[in-house]
Amino acid sequence: MSVPRLLLAASALCIVAAPAPSQEAPAPLGPNARSQFVERFLPSGFHRAFATAPDGRFGWAAHRPTIEEAIGDAIAACARDRGEGCRVRVVNGIAVDGTDPAALPRRDPAAPSLGPLVPGDYVTIRGAAVAPGLVIWSHGYRPGTDSSGTLAHAYVSRFAAAGWDVYRYNRVAIESGAADLAGLLAGIAAARDSGYRRVVLAGQSRGGWISLQAAAAGAAIDGVIATAPATHGNRADSPAMGRARGDFRALLQRVAARPERLPIAITLFEADSFDPGGRSDDVAALLGSREGVLFIDHPPGLRGHAAGASPGFNLRYGACLFVFVAEARRDPSCPTSGPAAR
Repeated sequence: MSVPRLLLAASALCIVAAPAPSQEAPAPLGPNARSQFVERFLPSGFHRAFATAPDGRFGWAAHRPTIEEAIGDAIAACARDRGEGCRVRVVNGIAVDGTDPAALPRRDPAAPSLGPLVPGDYVTIRGAAVAPGLVIWSHGYRPGTDSSGTLAHAYVSRFAAAGWDVYRYNRVAIESGAADLAGLLAGIAAARDSGYRRVVLAGQSRGGWISLQAAAAGAAIDGVIATAPATHGNRADSPAMGRARGDFRALLQRVAARPERLPIAITLFEADSFDPGGRSDDVAALLGSREGVLFIDHPPGLRGHAAGASPGFNLRYGACLFVFVAEARRDPSCPTSGPAAR
């Protein structure tokens, strides 16, 4: 069985819409289907599926907990209004024509190793010579839980849709902050050695924290996206919470000491039990004067430590984050703050 191909924005329409000899092949996509595929489906979060029918009807689903649910909902959406012969054509970022969706590899088996990094979920790795850059996703962590199986946040799909490669920095457990950071720095060095022209770090909670640590350490990176960065545990039961704000301020001071304009995007959420409080003031005081900072301050309607994983966060801020980091410019339409809960 051949390795499925990633459907990038530039090539996906040709793969999906091209007529094939089989009667079951989809008709060419109309303007609405093309627009939804590129502008809404590809940038959405996992799990997602896109289905088409021979008469040109289509349907899709995203942000589903399993591949099976995404496929079922996409086919149901395609079949509404008496659509017949609907078939799933794309799952996550992979064309599945002639491939059993249940057999899709989670990670590209042809992808090269990059030190401690592993290929991203359900994407094809194009390689440093082709991809405009690399995103390194670092997940959060809960004691006693293996979080290495969690999926990257939806906004990362926007980078993959634009041709960027995505790798993961997985940690089954935290042995020490120094070991965590050393591993990420080794991954960044491996990415640079392999020839990636641009390297962007993205992470949530502990993953966001170590991404900022890498920036503070002077790593050769081109941007950081950190949502709900934290490393001191929950306010309710963590003995380390007393020093959380001081450590956060010290981290921001080291980030601010970098001489170059490095795009840094930080998001803090309301009702985040891992937030010691006062951090909005800290970001504003220590990074607010820097041109290369995008601070999304307690956005309304997005609550809790894991709010960055929600479809609403990607819908509202995903495009802003991509433009800010990948294109090094600020989208004037991006809403960057809400009623801050300080």
